Amino acid sequence: MSSSRNASPTFSHRLARRAALRRAAGCLAGCVLLTLTPGRSARAADHDDQAWVNLSLITPLAPRSELKVDGFTQLTGTSSPARELVRIVARTRLGDQMMLGGGYVWTHVDSGGSDFTEHRAVEQLDFQQPLKWRGGAVTSRTQLEERYRGGQRGMSLRLRQLTRLDAPIGKAGVGVVLWNEYFHELRDTRWAGGAGPGLMLNFVGVHVPFARGVAIEPGYLRQTTFQPGPNPEINAAAIWITVRR
Repeated sequence: MSSSRNASPTFSHRLARRAALRRAAGCLAGCVLLTLTPGRSARAADHDDQAWVNLSLITPLAPRSELKVDGFTQLTGTSSPARELVRIVARTRLGDQMMLGGGYVWTHVDSGGSDFTEHRAVEQLDFQQPLKWRGGAVTSRTQLEERYRGGQRGMSLRLRQLTRLDAPIGKAGVGVVLWNEYFHELRDTRWAGGAGPGLMLNFVGVHVPFARGVAIEPGYLRQTTFQPGPNPEINAAAIWITVRR
């Protein structure tokens, strides 16, 4: 008797379900990539290919509080980074699904003839809704930034809204990650422009546990800047590395 004849119906059903989930995840990622791929008319806009690297360290402050420190660099074909950023945010848990926090951001930009430093105060509200399907989750982060640019007068007030979907596809914690972040200027400033849509980030990637307390999320990111005429775009190979103590 062959081993295939001895396989139980339950085991065969599990194999078929896993294969179907893998195909569904592949189709989902393919659909997202097709959605993010610009049409012929959009290709008339300026494009830039880059690499983005973000390292996050999360450490507890108290039983219901934590500190998150981010270090980010935006790399182009030049010898120096186009952007460097450090973000420090303390967050307190308000319940099982909500966290409130605030902190400080330093960033330096040296790209396209622009060379400046910004200091930002940030306040944010995080909300996570677990999903019934295989431990997935939808996360929302609403963030308000008070931005000050060196050598410029006035404060920019910007709202950022991030929506993220985590869809696990394996028992080892591997999952598909999709997120969108929208930036909206709330007031007119000479150096940041008028109030209205600022830019949008779209990301599709994979969440992979790398070691105990360490996860990596490599993927594809597109940034679109909203302005009169063609909207400049950045296509980036991106990786997010998170270390949780």
